Amino acid sequence: MKFTRIDEVSVSGGYVNLDLQGHKENVFWVIDGATALSSDKPDKATYEVQSIVEKIDETIKTRTDDTRVSLKNIMYEAAEEVNTLIPELHRREPWEIPSCAIAITRVNEESIDYILLGDVTIAVFQSDGLHVITDNSVGVLDKIAITEKYRLQVDYGFTSKEARNAITPILRENRSKMNTPNSYWIFNGDINAIDNALTGKIQIKNSGKLLLSTDGFSRLVDLFSAYNTWESLLNDLENKTLEDMANRLRKLELQDPECINYPRFSIHDDATAIYAEFESE
Repeated sequence: MKFTRIDEVSVSGGYVNLDLQGHKENVFWVIDGATALSSDKPDKATYEVQSIVEKIDETIKTRTDDTRVSLKNIMYEAAEEVNTLIPELHRREPWEIPSCAIAITRVNEESIDYILLGDVTIAVFQSDGLHVITDNSVGVLDKIAITEKYRLQVDYGFTSKEARNAITPILRENRSKMNTPNSYWIFNGDINAIDNALTGKIQIKNSGKLLLSTDGFSRLVDLFSAYNTWESLLNDLENKTLEDMANRLRKLELQDPECINYPRFSIHDDATAIYAEFESE
């Protein structure tokens, strides 16, 4: 498989970027880290999720050379590395455990293999149409919390920051459902979550476009409707870069600093994407 263009972007939504993206040979990935909801040591929580994201990234880079190793097995190995890194991880309350949404793809000659955990997105556009893979299970819970945040702002005059702090109990309750049946599955070192990841193959039709995105970048489509579909976004990449799109996203966010017109947790989020155009050799 020949890659005729590769583009990537990652912009921080705060003082630390907890996203990562990468590619090596024919493997592409994005990781979206989420800090634990601990109130006493926020700096430690940030450091932990950074360390976990970097460890996963390192594991993927190390293991992609061997094509015999499946993407699921790479995730298993990443989980083992993370549990070694923080041995006490799963002795904590669920909301005290850092987590990550992850998508990994391997572009072969005849198909694209993928594995996905969480609300990251894989979009593939070829001659037979558009394929979009994501898991919005966590989004269902997020919507409950965002609705309450919006109510506090509109009905009681809370600022966005005040309302975000006030809904912490709801967020902790949602996190307590992490990696349980009929809720949502996310990477946090739990092998059971990997067993429930979305996996599959997309057949390749000679050439196409591949985009992997964290939910912060996906706001262009599913929140601000800057693009009505992923297909229109991919088409626009013929004349633009991912950096152009990230800049447009930031401008849209700044037009709604209190998150009222477009309800969300915060004005910005880490926004990361990686894009590739490919064709059969």
